[in-house]
Order: sequence, then C-alpha cells, then structure tokens
Amino acid sequence: MLNLLPWREQQQTKQKHIIICSCAGAFILATGSLAIWTNNLSQQIDRQNVQEKNLQRQLVLLKQQYPQLKATQTKLQAQNKNINMLGTLQQQQQKLLALLQQLSQLLPQQVHITKISKQTQIVTLFGAANNHQDILQFVADLKTKTELKPVLQEVQAKDYIHFRIQFEL
Repeated sequence: MLNLLPWREQQQTKQKHIIICSCAGAFILATGSLAIWTNNLSQQIDRQNVQEKNLQRQLVLLKQQYPQLKATQTKLQAQNKNINMLGTLQQQQQKLLALLQQLSQLLPQQVHITKISKQTQIVTLFGAANNHQDILQFVADLKTKTELKPVLQEVQAKDYIHFRIQFEL
C-alpha cells in the first residue's frame, strides 16, 4: 500500500480520536442516564413498599376493630328497636289519655267505672250503675260521640248493676 500523505494520516487519526471520544461520551451519557433511571425506579419501588406497609397496618387495625364495630352496630339496632317501641308506646299512651278524657266527659253521674284493662288493642271497661237505662245511655253516647265501637259484653244485677264493655282502639 501506498503511504498516504502525512496530513491525511493525521486527519484519519484525528477522526478516529473524535469517534472514540464521541463513543466514550455517549457511553458515559448512557451510563449516567441508566443510573438516574435506576435510582428513580428504586425510589418509586421504595415509596410503593412504604404505601403497601401502611395499607397492611390499616388492614390489621380494621380487622381488629371489626368485632367492636359489629357489636356497636348490634347495640345501635337494639337501641333503634327500643326507640321505635317507645314511640309506639307513646302513641298508645296518647290514645289512652284521649280515651280517658272522652270517658270523663261522657260518663253519666250514675255510672261508675271500677276497672279499665287493656290487652293488645282491646280495652275493657268494668263498672256499676243504678239501673240498666244509665248503662245503655253510656254505651249509646260512646257509639255516637266517639269513634269507638263499644260492645256491651256482660250485665249482672246484684246490689248494683255490674257491666263489662269492650272496644278496640
């Protein structure tokens, strides 16, 4: 081969040196980018692991609190049932109070109520009067002046005339 001119040889050496330096620079840049990317990925994995540990701790706490929450829910349901029952009893009490007020206004002086009993929605009045007419007048007043549907169940004549009247609330 021919010996190239020295300036061409120098130029080729220079170009080789530039190519080698460029490759070395690209390698260093790629290595740096890879290190940064690896570091970033490692940090993301660490954050994810910390978040997973927090979630696991919260899950353990929730599992521990579940029986307490269940017991509280059961107590709350029982309290709601009691509140509903109290509301029903209060409504019945108001109905009975209104009934007693009506009875006091309709009760003739000759008719005496000796006992009032209530079983579920049935109210029974026990009483006594001087004559049958007063009892019949009282039953008629209950039918016409109230929403009740009284039924005269029993009449017994002794010293006084004893009666039993039933009606539904």
